[in-house]
Amino acid sequence: MDEQLMGSANVITQRPLAPVPTPAERPAPRWREAVGAAVLLSIVDTVREQETAATA
Repeated sequence: MDEQLMGSANVITQRPLAPVPTPAERPAPRWREAVGAAVLLSIVDTVREQETAATA
């Protein structure tokens, strides 16, 4: 089995990573994205509260 793995040479090339933009360089989120994120976080908080109440 090792011979089969050794026979097939996969060449992996590394590419430089793109720089992470600073907060000033980032585009402002659209209102739908902001509202969607707030709703999602609210749902996650509600589920966590329900799980905590169920285990208590």
